[in-house]
Amino acid sequence: MQIITTRVRYSRQCGVVLILTLFVILITFALVTQLTIGTSVASQTTRNSANLIRMRTSGLAAAEQFLDLLRDDMAGGGGLEGMSTGDMSEGPGGGFGTFGDTPPDDTLGEGEEEGDGEDTDSWEDQWARPMRLQMADIVVTAWAQDENSKFNLLWMVSEDEEIREQARDRCARIIDRLRHDFDDDLTYSDGTRLSERIARWLEADNRDLDYPMPLRHSDSEEVRQSLMLFPEELMVLEGINQGLYFDQMVELAGEVWIANGLESVFTVWTSMGFDPPETDQSELVPDSESGGDAAGLLGSLGGGEFAALDGEAADFGDGGEVNPGLESAGAEIPVQGGLTGAATADSGVGTLINLNTAPRAVLEGLMDPYDMSSHVIAAILEYRNEVDEVVLSERDSEEIDSDMLELEMALYGDQEQDPLKFFSSLADLEEIDEFAALDQETKDKFTALLGVQSDVFSVMLDIRIPPEDWRPEERYEEPRGPVLRLRGVFWRLNGENGVSLVPIMPWHEVPYSRWRQPDFQDRLEIWYPPEF
Repeated sequence: MQIITTRVRYSRQCGVVLILTLFVILITFALVTQLTIGTSVASQTTRNSANLIRMRTSGLAAAEQFLDLLRDDMAGGGGLEGMSTGDMSEGPGGGFGTFGDTPPDDTLGEGEEEGDGEDTDSWEDQWARPMRLQMADIVVTAWAQDENSKFNLLWMVSEDEEIREQARDRCARIIDRLRHDFDDDLTYSDGTRLSERIARWLEADNRDLDYPMPLRHSDSEEVRQSLMLFPEELMVLEGINQGLYFDQMVELAGEVWIANGLESVFTVWTSMGFDPPETDQSELVPDSESGGDAAGLLGSLGGGEFAALDGEAADFGDGGEVNPGLESAGAEIPVQGGLTGAATADSGVGTLINLNTAPRAVLEGLMDPYDMSSHVIAAILEYRNEVDEVVLSERDSEEIDSDMLELEMALYGDQEQDPLKFFSSLADLEEIDEFAALDQETKDKFTALLGVQSDVFSVMLDIRIPPEDWRPEERYEEPRGPVLRLRGVFWRLNGENGVSLVPIMPWHEVPYSRWRQPDFQDRLEIWYPPEF
């Protein structure tokens, strides 16, 4: 009996030891698992951080190449000859100016009547084509959208009541036509309601503790406008969400279509120019009666004259010289960063909308449909989508430079597109029968809002580490893997020292990829993936 009792005790002790051993094993396993997971997470986090740094560095390096191309386009280079390929490998408003339907006299001069296309900006320019650059395993796609293709919302707070009402009507019509072919189409009533909300957002009297005004040195206590720093502020308003503000990819008739958002039709950045300082001010500030715009110190919707005290032009050249008139008045105007030389630049394009690049919704919203029907706008779009036979024949007769052809294929792929027509001047509109049939008053109202040049650009960078040997199978397909999307906004001006780019908005991340919406999405040719 004693032997049995001893064996039972021994068995119990062994069971306790086994259970304790099992607990120790489980705890050890949990600790090892935790260490493994923690190490894996730390390793992946470090890898992601390293990739992000590499992607940002590669993207900004590629951006320098693209910005050189954008700068050379205005300087007369316009091509790839002066572009350095580096280590790339082949492979995958301040104060408002004059508001009105009539632009300044110097905006539509003789050059507009007899343009030769050299000073014209269109989708045929190199900056409008997505440029693909590869650095090791990182692929950067860069392209630009001119902000001059959009309607400037700052017109909606003009001091002129008639112009203010016209601008709000145009804003409502643009919203009405924005997604005309899609299920989420907005009505003119929707556009009117949203237009009024946007106008209230821009008026200082409607700001409260829920939506306080931002503090700016350019605003006085009596400021009547609270202008947007960037268009993304529209998403604060009721009725405007991300789905309406950003472009959307929609499947329609078995194909993927682009449904433009408000970001593609509205801007606040094209009111570039300088307002002169007051005699009792020592800083460069906009007119206190007009408030400050998205560019901070800059803004003049007319493109404007750069006047100064005593009737002399202000000197902001290199070295920061002060205009004698300003100096005698006791005012000093500091010159900082990229603004050096900006005040001596040519008058900007202002808020004139580029006829060559404006989306259909913008062109259709400029005029009352009773004055100008959508058939006229369709004819204008047809014109800029016709093949330019003259340029095509000249291209065929030119000798092919094998080195340039190889560079072209490395940057843009192997698919050569036929050159399309564009408006070298507003006078080219008379070549369109539907437009020529309009009465002169309607023509004047329409053309007074338009131009054929651009000087403010949003530059998009799509930076990725795609899977090895990945090729898209659909038109708008994007690869899986790390991605960084950046945008910067630049003012391209021609000053005494040549063409320069003044940053309006620094490089910042954006949540979605941008695609340019074709004028006629139902006519797109069969798509084949390009070979780089």
